[in-house]
Amino acid sequence: MKLYIKEGFYNPKGELARRLGVLAFLASSSDEVFEAFAGSGVRTVMYGIFGRAKKIWANEGNRRVFCELKANVLINYLDNVILTNSDIFRLSLKLSIEGKKFKFLDLDPFGSPSKYLPYILLLVEPGSFLYLTSTDMPTLVGNRRGDDWRLYGTYIPKIPLYPEMGLRALIYKVWNIASSLGMGIRVLFYLFERYAYRVFFQFTNSPNVDNVGFAYYCRNCGNFGVGKKVIGVCENCGGNLTYSGNTWIGRLKDNRFLSNMLAFSDSWEDAREYISELLEEPDLPFYYELSTFRIGRIPKRDRIIYALRERGFVAGRTTFSKTGIKSDVPIGEFIRAAFSST
Repeated sequence: MKLYIKEGFYNPKGELARRLGVLAFLASSSDEVFEAFAGSGVRTVMYGIFGRAKKIWANEGNRRVFCELKANVLINYLDNVILTNSDIFRLSLKLSIEGKKFKFLDLDPFGSPSKYLPYILLLVEPGSFLYLTSTDMPTLVGNRRGDDWRLYGTYIPKIPLYPEMGLRALIYKVWNIASSLGMGIRVLFYLFERYAYRVFFQFTNSPNVDNVGFAYYCRNCGNFGVGKKVIGVCENCGGNLTYSGNTWIGRLKDNRFLSNMLAFSDSWEDAREYISELLEEPDLPFYYELSTFRIGRIPKRDRIIYALRERGFVAGRTTFSKTGIKSDVPIGEFIRAAFSST
């Protein structure tokens, strides 16, 4: 794989995300990719060489960067790529009017994807896949009050569990637009990086409204949960709860799809390791963040996980935090397990 990059943006830290995108493409059994923001063509080339895509539609609106995209397609001898240097809003509307639908779409804009989603989702149908990126971390982690409502249609508080809270708000945005088009979503996997979220979706036939509700967190004791109604007061300590909502309260991964991705990952150890970690992570809403508890000396995470499993609870590590534990244990029992494992 050869690359020529001068004007375009290239992030070496994004290699894992790019590899996961290719593995998702292979696992989806798709043969065509639509890239809304192809940039210099790094992903374009990877979809072509490693993903063995039969057809790639790569769009880049910036003229100078588009020249690099074109050059990278040529020097890698990819003859199955349609290149367009178009405004993504106009291109999406044009393709939609023509009745064009794609099975696999890659949306990787700078900042928030919110303004592009209503246009991109015109190009999907039930069964289509979307690999979505958002680098709008200040808003999604609760640092920009007002922008959360404006961009994502929900309230995002600043709490210790912000990595997952932001992800669920982003997913809710996609669900909200998809539901207005008569579709639902499945979340097949995610990747949380300090500078970006990546989420992989599949669209379904009908809106799954049961997966939308409220998430809460108690700043007093660390209790958390999700539900369809606001209860207001913490059941554990009686303190006031901080809420986020509406938000996505459904699953964040599909182990069957991840296993299919794993089967293609032999050449990429970092991707294989991440997928394996995600497969082992309990698919439960939110997690206990050990760094927030002020109860004396906290034992190592794995010792607490072992103690919880011995008590019959589901427990495991989370990819959101190196000091986080996902479990279905009530907070009181969690604290007792933490103390007993010291």
